Amino acid sequence: MDDAISAKERLLASGRISPQMTVSVLTTVAANATNDNVRLDALRTMPQLLEQKNYQQELKPLLVRSVSSLFPAVTEVEVLRRQLMLDIQTLVEADESYRKALITELSSLDRSWSLINNKPGGNPDQKQIRIGLQIKLALLNLVQDYRRAQDLAAGLVDLAAPFPELAKFVCDQLESLRVASPITALRVIARSAIQSLNEGNSFPRSADDKRKGIPPVFIVAADESQRMHGEKLTQSLKENGIDAQGVDVISSAKDANLMAPEDLEIRFSKGTNEEPFLNGLAEKIKRLTGEEPKLVDVSKDHDPGTYEIWLSKH
Repeated sequence: MDDAISAKERLLASGRISPQMTVSVLTTVAANATNDNVRLDALRTMPQLLEQKNYQQELKPLLVRSVSSLFPAVTEVEVLRRQLMLDIQTLVEADESYRKALITELSSLDRSWSLINNKPGGNPDQKQIRIGLQIKLALLNLVQDYRRAQDLAAGLVDLAAPFPELAKFVCDQLESLRVASPITALRVIARSAIQSLNEGNSFPRSADDKRKGIPPVFIVAADESQRMHGEKLTQSLKENGIDAQGVDVISSAKDANLMAPEDLEIRFSKGTNEEPFLNGLAEKIKRLTGEEPKLVDVSKDHDPGTYEIWLSKH
């Protein structure tokens, strides 16, 4: 089986085999091989196919469908499950347009899973629940919409909470996101979901938020010494009609390598309607802190539709 993978790679490179056949073989091996090393090799090969420039356009829809279809097959094997998540990350890093395609495919898979397993009186086994959790975790890592991410986190908490082993599994996965993600909204959601699971509380869905439609604002502090200042600013913003979500301390996201700015900043993604809100937010921040915030237009690693107030390192 391992030799077959290598042979298919060579044939693909030579142009003597179609990408459809290659992806079909790799998917079959990853899903059905009895040897974990062979299955892992098949998974690792799929993102590498993007290096075949002549096949990228044809490979894209095939890879998206193949990656999403592997969740039921590999979800119980830790090393394969981690590799599958890395494959998704690799695809998106290679081509950002994979993000939307993967979200669409995985959302369909999530809906199908819910339709099959969430019937009244149903009691899906833990293998099936783990598959559902893994699909939601993959989506949580991909979506760039704070409200959608809230709903996914609420689904994770509801699904995992009755089962201590699965609750721990989800907490471990969320902790990895919390310490490694460069996206503030995702770190905040991960921390809150972990707290909900540990305390046995439900996680609020976005539909329950009476302030839905108002842009969420996050306070980002350099370290714990700034937390109290950030919490006071959060409370003041709430009193001024701002949907402040609380304080995120970037020193706790040790794997994301985040740095506090030299001066107070408001970070945002430029869109069509951000200017009125942004100007009003900047005026409130200046009045509350006595500092003129620097407005920083960011796109990568920022959740569109959210605003972040980064406290200066001094």
